[in-house]
Amino acid sequence: NNYKNYPIGKIFISYLIEWCYKNNLKKFDFCLGDENYKKFFSNKKQIISKYFFGKSLKGKIIIFLINFYLKLKN
Repeated sequence: NNYKNYPIGKIFISYLIEWCYKNNLKKFDFCLGDENYKKFFSNKKQIISKYFFGKSLKGKIIIFLINFYLKLKN
């Protein structure tokens, strides 16, 4: 009765996150997608991939400079 007003998915994820915390896991990966429950439970968003494509010479030069900057930043 305590949980009848909550969706079963949120209850399940709550237990999973609690289990992770008790077992000293630092991250919980929701995988791809932008569903609302992920925003509800998350405090940080991580981009897992980037793809740049330049069609013209100017675009290719810009892409090269961006990639060079990102490599220097890392």
